[in-house]
Amino acid sequence: MAVGQALGWFWYYVIPIRRKVAIANVKRALKLPDSECRRIVRRCFAHQTMMAVESLRMLDLTQERARELVERRDFDILFDAMDGGKGVVVVMAHMGNYEMLAATQAMLGIPLHAVVREFRNQAVNDYVARVRDLTGYKTISPKRSKDQLRGILAKGEIVCLLVDQHMPAHRGVVCSFFGQLASTSPAPARFAMEAGAPLLPVVTFRDPTRPGHHVVRIEPPIELETPFDDPEKNLWHNTQRINHHIEGWIREHPEQWLWMHKRWKVHDDPDGWDIKPELRRELLDKKPTNSEVDRPLREG
Repeated sequence: MAVGQALGWFWYYVIPIRRKVAIANVKRALKLPDSECRRIVRRCFAHQTMMAVESLRMLDLTQERARELVERRDFDILFDAMDGGKGVVVVMAHMGNYEMLAATQAMLGIPLHAVVREFRNQAVNDYVARVRDLTGYKTISPKRSKDQLRGILAKGEIVCLLVDQHMPAHRGVVCSFFGQLASTSPAPARFAMEAGAPLLPVVTFRDPTRPGHHVVRIEPPIELETPFDDPEKNLWHNTQRINHHIEGWIREHPEQWLWMHKRWKVHDDPDGWDIKPELRRELLDKKPTNSEVDRPLREG
């Protein structure tokens, strides 16, 4: 972990790829002073490089090591949800070491399937595939995955969906995220509503007192609401509620979210997007000015 932290500092100070993007994102979302934004991003970079070091050691995972590295909290909620027989839709974010969560919990017998994109680098893809085969962590490509996901839920198993990144127009609905417009996947709400499955928020984060250890916390199900006659509006409404839930996680551990991702592409260029009337006011009132987004921060 010391090597991982050192690589993070090197990334931040020497080869600052995405540093400006990350700092600007922290500032626009959390409205913090420049010095605090820089501190969060430095720790974020260290967290990402520690994840990379941990990934290189995953081929040595055992069940005993999985129990040692990851502390489970409130897993009785998950087991109760699985007893319903309709499967479980788990909603997650790019918080903590989500790959570690999936690998260790699959190794410990949790029947989970995660929708993930392939890495651009083939060598990385091959290595990650070896880790997933070893641990029993099953993955699904986002392309043409609807029938697969429905089949997994019908078998009473778990579908994991990470929904905190920008989605193309044909796969996303425009919601608010930290008070700004963001295209978000409605998949968790859609599949939970279709299957009658519990929708469980699950978050993982690095233990601040022991950097090589992690916590996985299962939270009570998000009760799906249907305040509208239109099913699509209900889908948007529940997707918006999921976004607000994820905001809470990020505020809790801001240094462990993926700040270098360009999350607010819709807010910065809303032309051509289907924006609900309820959100147009947000676009007018809260769109960041050029000085807020483009002004280079003093990077000490």
